[in-house]
Amino acid sequence: MQEMVIDCDRALLVMVHAHVSLKDTLAAVRTTSGECAAVILPCCNWYNKLVHPTAGVKPDEDYEDMAVVSPQRNVRVFASLPCGVSEARRTSGDSGGGGGDTGAVCDPCPA
Repeated sequence: MQEMVIDCDRALLVMVHAHVSLKDTLAAVRTTSGECAAVILPCCNWYNKLVHPTAGVKPDEDYEDMAVVSPQRNVRVFASLPCGVSEARRTSGDSGGGGGDTGAVCDPCPA
């Protein structure tokens, strides 16, 4: 189980050979919109755990990248995945930063 929570304006998850499920990762991310994007290169026995949390929803892109020097070269791209809503947005309506015990806090992204 992961202890850290990322609380920021926007998030792009990049999961290369990640030995953690997408569901667990999304539970640890909070953004202003409650959505984030992801680029995922699943490996080993993690193919079934790195899928959209809503059953049956396919990635926006799903392809083999022949430039990846590994037998596991499948790339999945999700433009929008559900995650938590930023603590700052819930408490003050402010989309910047975070507060309290939310773990790592990102600076607001420029518009």
